[in-house]
Order: sequence, then structure tokens, then C-alpha cells
Amino acid sequence: PGFRWLSGISVNTSGRQFEDLVPVSSQVLEKVQLDWRLQNVTKILTEVGVENGGRLIAARSLFEVMNKTAHSVFIHLNPDPTQFPRVENPTKDLIDAETLIEPGASFQVPSLLHEASLELEGHHLGCFWLRPIDSPENKDIAYILENREKDEDTVVVEFSSRPIQLAKLVHESALIFKSNGGEDLESEKVRSGVQVSCPVIAS
Repeated sequence: PGFRWLSGISVNTSGRQFEDLVPVSSQVLEKVQLDWRLQNVTKILTEVGVENGGRLIAARSLFEVMNKTAHSVFIHLNPDPTQFPRVENPTKDLIDAETLIEPGASFQVPSLLHEASLELEGHHLGCFWLRPIDSPENKDIAYILENREKDEDTVVVEFSSRPIQLAKLVHESALIFKSNGGEDLESEKVRSGVQVSCPVIAS
């Protein structure tokens, strides 16, 4: 599993460039080659710059999650959208790791999530669930804690009731691109969104 090593990145050429990721699995490679949308996301963004008199090479995922709320949020990754995460029994696998994103911080969705998703039937690219941190510092959670029926009740905020699927985001962006006649759009002019809810359980 995974991707082949990248080669041919020149440290003498500054700037950003998209590099193709070639799956090691022949089945995954065939699936990618049959769908231009999968080809477009099976890439990595590389950037060559100068730092402290030397050359700096950075590699980034095409998908980034930024926390623009006033509280920390947990993100849970999984290649299979049917695997709903439970707070009381979080998985410990590398792909399914639960990560805390602080306010104003961002999280790079790993490319190996896409590769693991492409191993499944269909055209999945991976998905993630979100939930706010269940801390008194979160004003919404603090309100629930103050108004619970019994002081000994434990309040647990579960992950969002449905996942955010990366394949759907890619499909939506393809439709936006097509509706604009194939011309690039500035990110500030593209508006889209999805609303999810997180169940709150008191026991």
C-alpha cells in the first residue's frame, strides 16, 4: 500500500507545483486512471523556497481543514464513511487517529487516507467527522453542563451524525468549475458549505 517515491523535484526552481502520486497497488492505479477527478486529487503540493540561506522543500496535502470556531474541535478520519466513530471507544489506528485542532489552526488531511479509501469499492476518497471539545471552556458545552438535570450526569458530545466526504467535495468543485466554463475561480469567490450536527448525550 502507499505511493511510489517522488522524483524530479528541482530545488533550483522556486514556487509551488503539483506532483502526481502514483499508487503502488495496480488496482488502485487503474481506478485512478479511469476517472479524471481521481487523477486531479491523487497529487501532492510541493513548494520550494529559501530559508536561512538554504533551500526548503515542503510537501502538503490537497485537503486542509481549518478551525475557524472559538473552541477546539476533534477530527476523526476513516476511509469508510459507514464506520461511525464512538467517543467512548475511539479507534487507535493510524488512519483513524483522532486529532485535536485548536482555534485558528489547520490540519492537513493525509494522502494515505485517500489511498486507503481507493482500496474500497466505489470512488471513496476518505471522510472525516468533527466534534467540539467537551470542556467548560466551550461556552455551548458549559451551558449544557449548567442546565443538566443531575449534577452527577456525564455529558458526552458525540461526533457529527454524518461524515464529510471528500469525494463529494471534489464532485461539487468539479460542478462549480464546469458551470464557470472551465475557467479558474478565485477562492474568495467560491462559496459552499455543509451543516452537520453533533449529538449531546447525558447519562
